[in-house]
Amino acid sequence: LEAARGAATAVAGKTISFDRKATKTGKLYAAITAKHIVDALKEQHKIDLDEKAVNLSEPIKALGEFKAELDLGAAKEDLLVQVNAEK
Repeated sequence: LEAARGAATAVAGKTISFDRKATKTGKLYAAITAKHIVDALKEQHKIDLDEKAVNLSEPIKALGEFKAELDLGAAKEDLLVQVNAEK
């Protein structure tokens, strides 16, 4: 329970960003999944979560800002996911 609260506090207000190859219409060549989000949280914010904690209604397949819900047991937290075009 305490670990879930700590993770929720650590994640609160955080944004993760991805630079991905996309078509001219803004669609990604490869979708961003829960695994990518967990890996990015670890790399960008040093937060270690299980892939099962990430709730995405569907994989992210376009450029823009998206919300991923993190289910941290006793707490739920929204995480902002920013997807930019790779330069």
